Amino acid sequence: MNSIDYTQYVDTNIGTIGHLLQATSPTVQSPHGAALVEPVFRAGMKDRYFSDKIFGFTAGHAIVMPTAAPLGYMEGASGFDHDFEVAKPDHYEVLLEDSGIPTGYIGTNGIDYKSFHHQTVNSTPESAEIYRYLRYMLDEGVATCVLEISSQALWMGRVRGLVFDTVLFTNLSRDHIGGVEHPDFEHYRDCKRRLFTDYPAAAVVVNGDDPHGGYMTAGVETPVLGYSTDRNNGSLWHASEIRPASRGGRIGVEFSVARGEDFMDEPWFLPLPGVFNVQNALAALTVVCERFGVEPLRAKESLAKAVVAGRFETVSHPALPDVTFVIDYAHNGASLTAILDALRVYRPKRLICLFGSVGERTQLRRRDLAEV
Repeated sequence: MNSIDYTQYVDTNIGTIGHLLQATSPTVQSPHGAALVEPVFRAGMKDRYFSDKIFGFTAGHAIVMPTAAPLGYMEGASGFDHDFEVAKPDHYEVLLEDSGIPTGYIGTNGIDYKSFHHQTVNSTPESAEIYRYLRYMLDEGVATCVLEISSQALWMGRVRGLVFDTVLFTNLSRDHIGGVEHPDFEHYRDCKRRLFTDYPAAAVVVNGDDPHGGYMTAGVETPVLGYSTDRNNGSLWHASEIRPASRGGRIGVEFSVARGEDFMDEPWFLPLPGVFNVQNALAALTVVCERFGVEPLRAKESLAKAVVAGRFETVSHPALPDVTFVIDYAHNGASLTAILDALRVYRPKRLICLFGSVGERTQLRRRDLAEV
């Protein structure tokens, strides 16, 4: 009996860009043609290299779509990357990147949902603007929104009336004090605390590394979920063995992740250097895994490709191949110190810092930036 597997000689990519682009999708027939399964791309698109989304897989006369999210969150499509795709005559494998939870964003970088983007004047817009765009998101099938809430927004009541599923505390430092902002640090701190005392939520997520975390959540009856880079402070999620790394030309960090005593396999990669970015990644991980049921492996793949405009954004230029430009919204002494410390870990031959400071804000911030 001939034991040669002749499928090894079949290249399913040949012909994907054929006459009039009428290419066939990768089709799996196994066993012996009893079942035919193929990915479904955008309507009318037969060449998968022109598509960035998969809408499901054929199953007889139906289309099925695996998801890690509850059915109520399912959008019905997922992005995919050809680098994580295996296409053979008897086998098709692809990593579906999305968790199936369509999500909007309102914050410093503007308002984003689906393919829409809108600029904002404040990190947290005025009440009417927030409610208007939340309505727009719902109309587009987006039922989850990440909302950046500033201390001034809490002070001025811009989010009054909103009911949150989860509220998150990342960090607190001496900032936004003086001028048109807060009169003193205590006022700034207590305005931030209102998010955890005045707005009932199903869960509170807190940075266990920040010394003010305990003050923010003191007396809160809602379950508190902690994250930390210290394994010994009792936080639910923690990262350890943080070290500089680079993948695909992007600098970042590798680290180990554990939930309680259960360590995840293999190191995680984040293309955003610095311990503070690992803390932010842990914050996102805690929210999506604990509150939305996303599998850690799916979150790991997403974090490995994370890009945030103006947040340790790396830029290169072909005329300067040995130079890496980093753009970051470091707007006070603490954040500028953090990003410079993170860059020095990579031992650059030369480190040049060009910075400025927004007007009509506290003079203390300008002084701290200059001292750094």
